[in-house]
Amino acid sequence: MDEKEREIRKSHRSVVSDGWDDRYMVRYMPELAKAVTDPDRVRELLSQGHQVDAASLREAAVKGAAESLELLLAAGIDPNARPDGADSSLSGVDEDWASGDGSRPPLFFEDRDEWHVLRIAASAKVQKDKRTRMQTALLRHGADPYAVFRQPLRIYRDISLFPGGDGDDEYPDEMVDLQRAQTERQNERRSHPAGRDIGDEPWQPQFPRKYGLRSVVHAILEDGAFVKPLLDFSDLDLEHRDPQGRTLVLSACRSALGADAAIDGALGDVHWDRMNRGIFHNPFPQPDNPMRRFEAAGVTTTTPSTAPSLLSYFVDRGADLLAVDNYGKNALHQLLEAINIDSEDRPPIIRASLQYVATHYGTLVNQPDIAGTYPLHAALQRMRCHWLERDFTAAARIETAVDDLLAAGADPLARDGRGNTALHYLADDQLGEVGRMGDEQRRLCRVFLGRGVDPNARNRDGRSALELFLTSHDDELSYSRNGCYGSPPGGGSYEEIDADVLGWFEQAGARLTERNQAGQTLLHLVAGHECLRAPDRFELLLSKGLDPTVRDQEGRTPIDIADACENDDGVSRLIDMLKLREKA
Repeated sequence: MDEKEREIRKSHRSVVSDGWDDRYMVRYMPELAKAVTDPDRVRELLSQGHQVDAASLREAAVKGAAESLELLLAAGIDPNARPDGADSSLSGVDEDWASGDGSRPPLFFEDRDEWHVLRIAASAKVQKDKRTRMQTALLRHGADPYAVFRQPLRIYRDISLFPGGDGDDEYPDEMVDLQRAQTERQNERRSHPAGRDIGDEPWQPQFPRKYGLRSVVHAILEDGAFVKPLLDFSDLDLEHRDPQGRTLVLSACRSALGADAAIDGALGDVHWDRMNRGIFHNPFPQPDNPMRRFEAAGVTTTTPSTAPSLLSYFVDRGADLLAVDNYGKNALHQLLEAINIDSEDRPPIIRASLQYVATHYGTLVNQPDIAGTYPLHAALQRMRCHWLERDFTAAARIETAVDDLLAAGADPLARDGRGNTALHYLADDQLGEVGRMGDEQRRLCRVFLGRGVDPNARNRDGRSALELFLTSHDDELSYSRNGCYGSPPGGGSYEEIDADVLGWFEQAGARLTERNQAGQTLLHLVAGHECLRAPDRFELLLSKGLDPTVRDQEGRTPIDIADACENDDGVSRLIDMLKLREKA
């Protein structure tokens, strides 16, 4: 390696660390790609006979250079052309990647190097008039809105959708691995000196790489990108299905912005303007939409109440609202499973759409997917996914989806494919937590108990809702929510919450002394759960008449189980309390 190359690598490391990678990378682009922000220069280069290439077309879309993009298209470049780095052969995609029961639906990792130019134009960081101009030009020159492209799949999840499950430990490492591997690919595709120390080997993926397929228009809809130019220009086939079997309306229901948004909305509209302390634009036409509270006078632009929403656009054009995808998920499932992967504390706004579908297409309300998950369970899973309640999450009031489904006739007694009732979902979520969401989940708990849900029902793993409730508290998770390990000041008492919940279950017929398959009582389970609430919960159970000397199938009493736990705080206090009671 010569001295010049060493200096280039050294310069690259400095540039990357300073966040100026794009400025440095321009040296390695084709001349036309370098010039896209200057249409006159593009004309000059074209007149000199420079070859129009896919990389330059892509760069024009990335930069929002609408005029240059039009010039390149007029020069004859195929609007569906993709740079050499994109995998047009769609290799690495398993034949059955989009099959299965849908209990763990595929999640994509965003790899923009694989995107078609039409998809890139829909998310360009420029004004919507320029995005409209670019997308319209591409469509006029023959861009295929149904073109399929490859994307990496995220195998692991940070949160389990089902009660009793845990997030995958591999989740954070996989995300780092995907990001690092993407950076390596980008460096190689752009003939760019790798941003690593001299002599280092290229980054090798630490996790098996799996891929899935997306369709351009479906991806634009699901990602909350700017879709209006496609809806205005194209005579779209409303029932065209993507590789996961989703029609356009099903993908619209999965919008990361929310199906309540107007058709000219885009995810960037609700970005927070820190200087003016408000959102840039409110894309929701409903007069009572939750984004109203984040508008800043004189700054936030609003959407007319007459503007069509994503859902109403497809309904008005006769889209089949009874369609289901490969996993048997209907429009209600899609609405409730929609997520904004860029800002997971900002749930998509769907209430008006949910109420419309549940009211006008009642057969969907009690229609499970292949995995046995009903829309009611999907609504409860949605609360699990948005466990950290911040301003946008609180404003969305995601718990109201449960009320809306019940009002539309959802069966409160329905069990999911794993045997979980609604009580199981609440018990393993925030039923025992302080704060607004905890209050709402306790309200829903009383609703479901009042509707006749069996408090003694056990799921497929043999666990009751009370067992989950008494063993689901996580001290670190509570600290993340409340900023303290114990009951937060002025926020209610954990002891009072536990007493209330146990009392409601007892009044509804819960058998507190019942044993599980291992012969353990609730006392055994609490004794083995290492958290600061264990001693108070144990005392509460003792006050209900549970016997601390009962032995499980292995001959262990709750005292034996507590003694085996390695915990210096709550469990040690529990052991002392148990031994004193035993002597008495």
